[in-house]
Amino acid sequence: MQQRHGTLIGCTDNIVEVELSADAMLAQGEIGYIELPDKDVTVQVMAEVLEVRENSCVMQVFEPTEGLCNGLKVTFSGDPLSIQVGPGMLGTVYDGLQNPLKELAHRDGFFLKRGSRVDPLDSTKMWDFVPTAKIGDTVAAGQVLGCVKEFHFEHKIMVPFDLSGDWEVISIESQGECCVSDTIAVIKNEDGKEVPVTMVQRMVVKKGNTTYRRRLPISDYLPTGMRIIDALIPVPIGGSASIPGAFGTGKTVLQHAIAKHASIDVVIVCACGERAGEVVETIKEFPHLADPQTGSKLSDRTVIICNTSSMPTAAREASVFVASSLAEYYRNMGLNVLILADSTSRWAQGMREAVSARGQIPGARGFPADLEMLVASFYARSGKVETANGDTGSITIIGTVSPAGGDFSDPVVQATLPQNQAFWGLDQPRADSKKYPAIDVLQSWSKIDGSIPQEKVVRVLELLRKSTETQELMVITGEDGIGMDAFLNLLLAELFDGVFLQQNSFHPVDASSPAERQEKLFDWLYTLCFDTELDFDPVVEKDENDQPRVVQSEKEVARKWANLLAQTLRSWNLAEQETEEEGGLWAEAISMVESAVSLEKEGIAV
Repeated sequence: MQQRHGTLIGCTDNIVEVELSADAMLAQGEIGYIELPDKDVTVQVMAEVLEVRENSCVMQVFEPTEGLCNGLKVTFSGDPLSIQVGPGMLGTVYDGLQNPLKELAHRDGFFLKRGSRVDPLDSTKMWDFVPTAKIGDTVAAGQVLGCVKEFHFEHKIMVPFDLSGDWEVISIESQGECCVSDTIAVIKNEDGKEVPVTMVQRMVVKKGNTTYRRRLPISDYLPTGMRIIDALIPVPIGGSASIPGAFGTGKTVLQHAIAKHASIDVVIVCACGERAGEVVETIKEFPHLADPQTGSKLSDRTVIICNTSSMPTAAREASVFVASSLAEYYRNMGLNVLILADSTSRWAQGMREAVSARGQIPGARGFPADLEMLVASFYARSGKVETANGDTGSITIIGTVSPAGGDFSDPVVQATLPQNQAFWGLDQPRADSKKYPAIDVLQSWSKIDGSIPQEKVVRVLELLRKSTETQELMVITGEDGIGMDAFLNLLLAELFDGVFLQQNSFHPVDASSPAERQEKLFDWLYTLCFDTELDFDPVVEKDENDQPRVVQSEKEVARKWANLLAQTLRSWNLAEQETEEEGGLWAEAISMVESAVSLEKEGIAV
């Protein structure tokens, strides 16, 4: 195809206007390259067509715009923004346009050079290809031709997604070593057209991939190992959840805990505008963490898309769609994929800057007027499907939102809510009190049931709600202003909060709580809160005149008992399963409840 050209005639921030040549027919989303002379070379600065006009077009530039000026030549590629997918992506750190950062740093140094690009897949690495299709087989897009071993995965090599109709396998490689660019099969359609197939495919980034048989309903919850989530506010497999919260409330730590312990095959971490310090922590930490599911490194099933707040905003906007396309590739293999997007607020802020630069009419607080549609286009990439091979694959998306001051009326939060099946609102006072995860269950919600029946969850939430009202009343009246029944409910709610809702993400045992352990603890606490009659007597002693004197009131005795029980159960959470320590602590907790009344009547301060 003959290349089409244009001439740069205007630049505002990362938005440029290009005058088109007479024969230039463009499509929205097409990629072009601005040719910028730099010493003895010409740097090709990547840009994307946003709007096509009569004799010109508007483009957003994915790279720094220093030095761009009127008169520069622009060459159009004819292709939309796309990525390469195939073996070798796991364990890799890419930028927002799928350039491998390690290879870029090795070639160009630690400061990214404009116009510098590296192939996302290593074309020199050899893979042991094992064919599964045979000559004469009829295949279609997304069906498997063979596989290679990548860490503990069987990486499936599929018929290219952009082919339509049925194809016949006329040749296929026997088992042996191949690189990603080698032809591993040749297929032919009914018109006689032959297509060589390699291990590499190209996927359009901003268009969802539909190479599957059908979408499936989402109903089962995703086990994350987090008690508060799995029991009260679960996220469905193939669904989406958002984590809004002010800075410092633990959004990133919560995401990392889920990445480590959720029952997921592949994790895509998308740092779409996150601060560089947090991204560096992720990059340093993941290669050294043991994967609790496989025993190997956590990075062996992780892909990181790194586009920090200091990188160009257009690449930040593209990064979430790059992550989505990578996830769709693994989903089409029949794998369960988790996308962690941090932070969608900064992603939206990048689009806000583009609105300003283009002179468009903004919506609320300067964000795009169609913000909800743009947010929906990302979360719509989640889902559960039956693949072309008859397997089940899914994409679950968990995105953080960073509203200023923790204000949940923020436009990004409000645009995100209708797209989600779960909402985990982080509370600043809980975070300040070191109660982690700092999820406020009274503000949070889920559309599905988790590991605990819904009727039990409703009663627990009502207990927590009443305890909040009691605490507010105590601020005014003090402890003496409430009755003993209300005080006991407050203690039981604090007990439930301290030993079930809170969890230590950095402890080797408590970081992940299996479903059976969650249910055991929840049911025991539920029985204590709703089916057990507790009665505490004051501690009475005789003074020097042999007259009875109250040493500890009923409320003081009850509080000491509750504190000791909470400490015992917290220790049980930290104990290894099926050990003598765990059994002893559980028996101690049971004994405390059984003997509480008799202990108080004997006047023993617990």
